[in-house]
Amino acid sequence: MTGRGDLSGVEFADCSLLNTLLLARSRRHLVLAGPLPHEVRRLFDLTSTAAVFGFAPDTTAACASRTRTAQQAS
Repeated sequence: MTGRGDLSGVEFADCSLLNTLLLARSRRHLVLAGPLPHEVRRLFDLTSTAAVFGFAPDTTAACASRTRTAQQAS
């Protein structure tokens, strides 16, 4: 099962957001939609968690990714 998170309006992210996303990720695959500010993307890179999530340039692409994943699971 895949979920989508819209991070396009996030200007600051710290370990609290990262922990919340990792907890959600433990329940389902997450595709995070951007565009992500450099500072937010850097959090994922510095913590080596970027590979844990799927990233999409916007919510439309994230939804399309979710649909493709659901079809592949059927």
